[in-house]
Amino acid sequence: MVSDRFTGNPNAALKYFNKARKDSVYGYPATYDMIEICLNPDEETIGGTVFDGGNDDDGSVTVVVCSDIYTELVE
Repeated sequence: MVSDRFTGNPNAALKYFNKARKDSVYGYPATYDMIEICLNPDEETIGGTVFDGGNDDDGSVTVVVCSDIYTELVE
């Protein structure tokens, strides 16, 4: 559900958005939300660790997943 995104449960939100991706009406917004969750799952300030030089162990995986979802979005 969409509420999972805003109540601190990004994994559940991704599950529901993934199901909605194939829908003709909700597919684009769901895909967009999935990219936002992948880039910022904790809803922190955007760019927090990127610009501070923080160490994100899952960064490369996150970039690959977001890239795949984005590619699907623009096709």
